Amino acid sequence: MRFSTTKVLGIATAAGATVVATSSSDDKLMVAEKLGAKHLVNYRKTPDWADEVLKATDGKGVDIVVDVVGAGSIEQTLKATRFGGAVVLVGLLSKDPNIKVNVMQDILYGSKTLEGHLGASNKDMADELAHFIEKHDLHPQIAQVFDFEDADKALEAATNLSAPGKVVVTV
Repeated sequence: MRFSTTKVLGIATAAGATVVATSSSDDKLMVAEKLGAKHLVNYRKTPDWADEVLKATDGKGVDIVVDVVGAGSIEQTLKATRFGGAVVLVGLLSKDPNIKVNVMQDILYGSKTLEGHLGASNKDMADELAHFIEKHDLHPQIAQVFDFEDADKALEAATNLSAPGKVVVTV
């Protein structure tokens, strides 16, 4: 499973997945490793990062990818996904979410599923997720804590995605 948020990583690890984490930051990858990621790939240093994922999976690719980037990473994401695998899109962090991408052959000939999700889509799913989080004692990764007077700095930190985890403002 590919991840871009610490929440998804925590859930995947608790569910027993072998996690392949990608990030543009080695510091963020070290956090991912502490949270249970088994394979780490810096996509800035390795633009063709899908090749590294394929090496880590003996050429098979991953079963499920959770992608928060969208158009900017979808071609590499699909390349890293095994035959019959699934890609779940949960975000659009690409600088240009409208860029044209070449994905049809990889989806069709790779028998891959592409789904979009904005979170738990009904009460039952939300309850199931809450129970799973409670059962596995999962807590959000806190990146930085700011006093209310520094809320502008907190907003800047959240906008820049400078550290993995949540930005907290105390009131």
